Amino acid sequence: IDRMIEPGGILGFHAPYFAPESLDGLVAQYGLDDVLGASRSDVALMVQQLVDWNVNANALSYIVSMGPDETYNISTGEDYDLIWAQLPPAPLSYWNADAASALRNACIHLLAHHQNTWPDAVKDQVPPAVAIQTGLATNEQGQSLTGYRLASDNPLGVTYCALPASQASLAGEIDLALYSGPGPSGAAKPIVSLFNRPEGWSTLGTGSEPTRRKMQKGSMSHLFVDLLQPVQGDFVNFMGYLGLRKFGQVDEAGGVSQTPTFPVSTEPMRVSHQSATVQLINHGQNRIIVQAGSDLLYERLWSQINDRNDPKVAMLSDVKNGYVFGGSYPSGRFYMLMALRDGNGGSALLRIETLDVPQDSDVALLEQVDIACSFSLNGLGLDCL
Repeated sequence: IDRMIEPGGILGFHAPYFAPESLDGLVAQYGLDDVLGASRSDVALMVQQLVDWNVNANALSYIVSMGPDETYNISTGEDYDLIWAQLPPAPLSYWNADAASALRNACIHLLAHHQNTWPDAVKDQVPPAVAIQTGLATNEQGQSLTGYRLASDNPLGVTYCALPASQASLAGEIDLALYSGPGPSGAAKPIVSLFNRPEGWSTLGTGSEPTRRKMQKGSMSHLFVDLLQPVQGDFVNFMGYLGLRKFGQVDEAGGVSQTPTFPVSTEPMRVSHQSATVQLINHGQNRIIVQAGSDLLYERLWSQINDRNDPKVAMLSDVKNGYVFGGSYPSGRFYMLMALRDGNGGSALLRIETLDVPQDSDVALLEQVDIACSFSLNGLGLDCL
């Protein structure tokens, strides 16, 4: 199954229904019994199709209860799990930087799978993240386990949710499981397991029979995010990661091999949000979106500007070290697209845009020019003389 939803994207489900304006005509033509029968048949067909698509049966009651003005939107970690969707590939730290919290979320999903219920229904059975323990038990491979105690020792029932201590940082492959208490051999045995593989196939379920396990290409990152908060809460971090991946700033382990440099301004700027490669700045009546990365950023924007057909004016440009172009959106708001090189293989892009349609176009334009002229990257800026 390849069912990916981008953070910030909205996927919603509603049940089949008849539009009110057509219902009277349908009843008059076919009769009430036939119309109600057709509606039941449509709902049954939808349920059958969703089951075939491996949508969790616990989500079907939500979906079939949604009317013409309602949708069951997939936005939280729990929603992703119930319809068996996935997040775009990125190291887990970009989705949840707190390893203990991420591990707890995955344990809740494992427990819900084991009990065939909603993750939200079992979340209180897993201790809070601060209660994570080391040296809980030893598995059959002799590895010390780190995780959460869920019950008193029971060699026939779920006692721990844990993984080998060497994997506790969640930085690579993850072998997480619900374990029984130690048996006669002294080892805890897995009951339900999650093998999370950033590269390759991840799988969740019981035993080794493929038909009893969920399988997915790449990491099951959605199991590690907050159950009840919208996933797009981590969107800034993920967008920063995309910039790193696209412009060659990430090593094979998913870490930053070269930290991009952000440009600086001689004006007092307020950074409201920042990730590894993206800054969001508010200044006066303008918003400034900054992306830092390799020299490829510089070249890409230059080619895109040349390919654009909308009216634009070259404001300040020498192409070699920096350039800025101005234009306006259909709404009337002004923008400038600006790029700077640092002379060492790095570059930065800036989009300067007015928050509202300016009352005085000349003043707004001069303000944006002043902002563009105030920025430099490693001492290199525009020639604003």
